[in-house]
Amino acid sequence: MENSATGSIPAFLLYGYEFMTAAIWMIPREYFVEGDWEETIKERAIMIQEKLKEAREHARLKSDEKKEKKEKKEKAVYDRTVSFRKQFEIGEEVLMKNILPASKFSDK
Repeated sequence: MENSATGSIPAFLLYGYEFMTAAIWMIPREYFVEGDWEETIKERAIMIQEKLKEAREHARLKSDEKKEKKEKKEKAVYDRTVSFRKQFEIGEEVLMKNILPASKFSDK
């Protein structure tokens, strides 16, 4: 299942390959010579590291694009709905709250 932010499967971004389950496993087509295991494993590890770097960079770019798009959308909504306070002019009559109570027993 792909992550909506990165567009990739989390296991692929973490480990560099998709997990194989019994339902999707295919028989390997390569045949290994008995002495080549170590070299093959090293090559596979290097290949996975390279693919992992590319996948993470791609996911980061895609995530950043989606983030920018979302921020622009949120800014547009905010700009439509925001209302600014009225600026008062000098000498204009305004209501002011009486901060001092009438007595010490009056309501707050």
